Amino acid sequence: MRFLPHGPDIPDELITAQEKGQIIFVCGAGVSCAARLPLFKGLVERVYEKLGEDWNLHPAEREGMRENGVLKGQYDRVLRSLERRLAASDTARNRSMRDRIRAAVRDVLTPPDDANLANHLALLKLSRDAEDRVRLLTTNFDTLFERAWFGDHRAPIESYAGLAMPQPKTARCTGVLHLHGRLGDSWPGLNNYLETDLVLTSAEFGDAYLRAGWASRYVYDLVRAYTVVLVGYQAEDPPMRYLLEALEADRERFPDLQKVYAFASCELGEEKLEGALWRAKAVEPILYSTNDDDHSSLYDSVREWQRYAEDPTAWRREQLRVVLNESPGSLPDARIQECAALLAHGDASQLLGELSPKAEWLPVLLEKRVFDREDTRPGDWIATRSGHARD
Repeated sequence: MRFLPHGPDIPDELITAQEKGQIIFVCGAGVSCAARLPLFKGLVERVYEKLGEDWNLHPAEREGMRENGVLKGQYDRVLRSLERRLAASDTARNRSMRDRIRAAVRDVLTPPDDANLANHLALLKLSRDAEDRVRLLTTNFDTLFERAWFGDHRAPIESYAGLAMPQPKTARCTGVLHLHGRLGDSWPGLNNYLETDLVLTSAEFGDAYLRAGWASRYVYDLVRAYTVVLVGYQAEDPPMRYLLEALEADRERFPDLQKVYAFASCELGEEKLEGALWRAKAVEPILYSTNDDDHSSLYDSVREWQRYAEDPTAWRREQLRVVLNESPGSLPDARIQECAALLAHGDASQLLGELSPKAEWLPVLLEKRVFDREDTRPGDWIATRSGHARD
């Protein structure tokens, strides 16, 4: 279903899973761009700037940062190289340098007080379980999801990070779950969110996903418990690389892993390639177009999806009222098919009775097999049309 004409076509089974409380959003740095926070590359650039360093002077770091470098996009390795180079072999100095880098990260990721958090709030409201409890996982360090919730509810939301995260499918699995750690927040009402360890460099990713392996185990348990929807990532983002490699290994051994979807941006004409890149990682892409890094087509649709989720029948009524007021003979088949999709739910009989479209719609909807469902009958609609005829 397309919630907006310019937005992605979201699979019906995913919309149904959301209605049943079976999905969880896993959110990356792209979600925070509207709040004027950087992606991973921008974060690394700003850290170098704050430390007065120049990656161009050091081959390994340069190869990770330049456009066609051998290590292009491996920003976790760039930071580890920077950390190791500056710290040399002195253990005490290594700790000091590690703290300096994290202080720079903290400074770069401090959000502006007027940050636009509408996308964060919509994603939180969509990521609910069957008991209407909110739970969303993010690889971001910032607390913008917590701020979004507080701004809307005037009360804090549960927030956990790293090894303190509650296990999926348990009653405690609620709130915002920071897989790679969380920065503190000094906002009034949110100062109980203390800073935790961060998974930032390749050494820390290696520990979380390989040596200790706690992050890999958590991701595996998450995908056993929920249908996962990735948003705010590129296929080759460092967090995505580790997360999906862990999943790919587990999927071969364990058949009970659920489907993973990803909202994936692509330039016009690149849909086939972008889709193939994600499917090679055992992820089903939901493609959307961008224009000069403008991802509004995605986030406008996410907010509209959230509006739909609040009252699906009311949303469908609003959309159908426009379509059914037209003569079916004047509409393209795609529009007719969209109408049939809106009526492929248990409330179709109710909506047709309320909207009472002209009789010329009956053979069209019969052809589209709208009434094949046991819970969908045209009786109420025919009765209202008969009443109109008598009047």
